Amino acid sequence: MPILLRNFLLIIIFTTTLCNCGGRLQLEDALENRANRLSGPAIKKIINDQTARFTSWDKADKADVSFRPDGSLQGKNNAGHQTGGSWQVKGDRLCLYYQKWGADDPVCYSVLELGEGYGLFRTDGGLDTSFTLAASSAAATEEEKSSWYNKIIPDFSQDEDDAVPVEAKAEPDQEKGRWYDKIIPHWSSEEEKPGKEEKEEKETKDDGDGWLQEIMPAWAKQKDEPSPPTDPLIIHLLQEKECNGCNLAGKNLSGYNLKKATLTGANLTGADLKGCILKGANLAGANLKESDLEGADLKGAVLTRANLAKARLIDSRLAGANLAGADLKGANLHWANCQDANLTKADLTDSYLVKVNFADAILHQANLTGATIQRCNFSGTKGYEADPIETALSPESSIKENTRKSWWRIW
Repeated sequence: MPILLRNFLLIIIFTTTLCNCGGRLQLEDALENRANRLSGPAIKKIINDQTARFTSWDKADKADVSFRPDGSLQGKNNAGHQTGGSWQVKGDRLCLYYQKWGADDPVCYSVLELGEGYGLFRTDGGLDTSFTLAASSAAATEEEKSSWYNKIIPDFSQDEDDAVPVEAKAEPDQEKGRWYDKIIPHWSSEEEKPGKEEKEEKETKDDGDGWLQEIMPAWAKQKDEPSPPTDPLIIHLLQEKECNGCNLAGKNLSGYNLKKATLTGANLTGADLKGCILKGANLAGANLKESDLEGADLKGAVLTRANLAKARLIDSRLAGANLAGADLKGANLHWANCQDANLTKADLTDSYLVKVNFADAILHQANLTGATIQRCNFSGTKGYEADPIETALSPESSIKENTRKSWWRIW
């Protein structure tokens, strides 16, 4: 079959399938219609040292991404936002990590050739984005660009909204004025080339962690990058940030970014959530019994009626979290920050509450029977009157005089 005819049929199949499946092309449908699935070496060959224009499956977002030989990338979207990141090929999949766009973890895709462009398909089979390469577009011959099929099918390197008339795209210049320069930035000079991304601004609001960060050694603040997940359920959770009622018991989620994720009623019994970012997440009614949340960021999270019995919450950040009615029996909150947290009617029976920051927290009708309470900060706490022995060494009164001591011997 002639190449042009084959590409024409693939484009017709591509657009028709989009209409028939609610808008998003599926991997299975594309393969059934003889779309070419690229191998790992083939992906690396077309991506390495190239600039690509990405278009989301619904054409709502566009971005130009430059893939560098050292595995780094630079991108700029149609809103003018830029990002750095990295790319790599694992097996037969392209894994992309953007510092400021989407998930904070690498996401891997299957790559299929769709006409003169390519499609990135998620692990659940749905098309995520399509893209074209500047190099492949420039290599097209004048005969191909003026053929009958190009007159009736929109150029794959553009969307319908910014398509350039066929007459205006002829006669590419050898140096500048190439037709694809109209839609893809030509980073020929250092002034125009995207530079390194500036570090994200640090939060300036005092949420009670400042006293701890000042005395922690540098190595204690470092976080290892989590490995890309292989579990389909975890991949779904990271991509969609929603998994209500999911069974994640015993799963390893340590270090993953689940900011504002919805996990109501989820089963996370015994799950490894060390260092997990759950800021603003909804875990209402979730079962986190015996889970490991050491160093987890749960600022502003919703944990109403959650089961946290015997959970490890050492050095966790719970500032502003809603723990009303939560079961914390036997939980270890050593060095946890619960400033401004709502612990109304929370069950803290037999829990370990040593060096916990309860400043301005709400403890109305909380059950602290049998709890080990020592050296906590109860300044401004509502609903609980602490004994002197429970506040004998609160952070605000003694951190400054101890900062010169060994980090391990402050307490």
